[in-house]
Amino acid sequence: MGFISLDEAKTYMGITDTADDALISSLITDWSDWTESYCGRTFSLATYQEKYDVPFDWQNEIILRQFPAATVNWVQVAGVTLDVDEWHYDLDAGIIKLPYTNRWLKARDQVEIKYQAGYDPIPDRLKLAIKKLVMLDHRDRNFMGMESAKLADYSFKKGRLSEEGLPRDVQLILDQFIDPGL
Repeated sequence: MGFISLDEAKTYMGITDTADDALISSLITDWSDWTESYCGRTFSLATYQEKYDVPFDWQNEIILRQFPAATVNWVQVAGVTLDVDEWHYDLDAGIIKLPYTNRWLKARDQVEIKYQAGYDPIPDRLKLAIKKLVMLDHRDRNFMGMESAKLADYSFKKGRLSEEGLPRDVQLILDQFIDPGL
């Protein structure tokens, strides 16, 4: 599923006819999937149930794998669900904390957390990056592998690209969303 609608992409691209609707829809899906892979995370709001290793007996916090966290349903340690007052969370940072008087059980896969994370709606900056990628891919599809071309009164020259082959403005947007654990 794409981060933007067909209508959003066509409006951004200035396209009013329906001739390329299937292609544009495919590009939206492809670039949305690629963006999640590039950033190393899922963006749409989803529910996660994950187990965590606690390697140190002095550890009193766990960093959730998905972010931003929206809600935390429950926290279990060794199969026992903790009362809500036994743990705290910082949704913006994606951290679950036990008070300093308590500690996580030092063991493999002994802490399990169920929570929701992701964006609803998708941030406008991320949508803009997808619009730009779809527009460029649609526009340049006949010029793949070419740096520039001139056909009669039409000339084409690729803009400045980053090392990853992305337009620099798009990479600056996407880099804000990369999983810091990568």
